[in-house]
Amino acid sequence: MTESAFRIVELASETGATVVAQCLQRSEALHRQLRPAIRPPYTAYIRDMMAEGAHLALLADDDGIHALAVWRVYLSTYAGRRFYVDDLVVDESLRGQGWGGKLLAWLEEKARSLQCETFALDSGTQRHQAHRFYFRSGLIVASFAFSKSLKP
Repeated sequence: MTESAFRIVELASETGATVVAQCLQRSEALHRQLRPAIRPPYTAYIRDMMAEGAHLALLADDDGIHALAVWRVYLSTYAGRRFYVDDLVVDESLRGQGWGGKLLAWLEEKARSLQCETFALDSGTQRHQAHRFYFRSGLIVASFAFSKSLKP
């Protein structure tokens, strides 16, 4: 992988419908490596997220999409303008080749360009390999995230 060998494709609610549909179709299998339970139809679900402010960043080269992130920006009382990454996934067959680092660096630069004060993500407690990657990338455990399912 060389510096010029990849590109980031950014998708947001204002991105053209045809481009969004094509990119989502090409990225669904990759996204489901991390989130197999995303409700079908995938494209409609992600479009609904985008309507609520989510963005997608797809890291690709001529061979296809190798990594993706879902992110959003919002104001909070405790962290100011917060850049939050919902999902960061690298194709399982390509992990350890630098794709995640490239995408994470792009996300951090994007957060800075949007004048965010905090960069944050949550990671499942079982994802030890991801945690090592995040620690190496300068992220810290700043708090616990508590949750409770509200499904009947």
